[in-house]
Amino acid sequence: MNLFESNDYKTFLNHKLASEGFSRAEIAKAAGCQRPYISQVLNGNPHITLDQSLAIAEFLELNNEETDYFFHLVALARAGTKSAKIFYEKKINEIKDKRNNLSSRLNINREANIDFPEYYSDHRYALIHMALTIRGIDTIKSLSSLLNLPEKIVTQYLIELEKVALVTKSKSKWRTTQKTIHLPNNHHMNFHNHRMWRQQAIDLAQIDQEDSLNYSSLCTLSKSDYFKIKEMALQFIESSREKIKVSREEQLCVLNIDLCKVDSSAKL
Repeated sequence: MNLFESNDYKTFLNHKLASEGFSRAEIAKAAGCQRPYISQVLNGNPHITLDQSLAIAEFLELNNEETDYFFHLVALARAGTKSAKIFYEKKINEIKDKRNNLSSRLNINREANIDFPEYYSDHRYALIHMALTIRGIDTIKSLSSLLNLPEKIVTQYLIELEKVALVTKSKSKWRTTQKTIHLPNNHHMNFHNHRMWRQQAIDLAQIDQEDSLNYSSLCTLSKSDYFKIKEMALQFIESSREKIKVSREEQLCVLNIDLCKVDSSAKL
């Protein structure tokens, strides 16, 4: 069980005990109390203190975000007034919303370059930009050969990328700069960017590349499982980004991930 799937800290702790081999004695030692008391907490009405919640979070090696969520679950369970419950429920929902926001979760805070919308509507800008990160691809000729584009076209795109400081030229060789751009979730060009790369993936799928991966599925599932699958996808995005950071630049790839509800709000 992922901690953020739980709305009850006792359910989470019981799952941890059952799935990861922790003992109640170990939890009690971390919390600074006796084992019988922890058993009463997990099986009955008593609640651990907020101080104990932090001690248990440290024992379980929860990260800062998980610790914050666990702490507020305990605070909600201990709340004695309606206003306190509303306050902690709001805090818990804020943490969940932040986790569901891809930019916040991936710590992306770079603003889009609104003076260069073409980057998000014409895939050749991004292709040329990213291709320059591959070793040995640093000239107009090598870019033209890799991307099967005329050298004149490659030159035109490089000039535009240079204007916005995404690439720089030294003699006849080109390279990327340290400048990066990212579209915030609510930016008006976001839809065009998504559509552009999904169309590229569709076009590539028709080529029937031997080692490519294409998967589509229409399914029905419970509302709670929808969010579980969404969490799984978010975790994959996080882990794949970490892998990409340290991976040797050898191959241009397109990775698209979609999970959508099909309901009355959709134009079918």
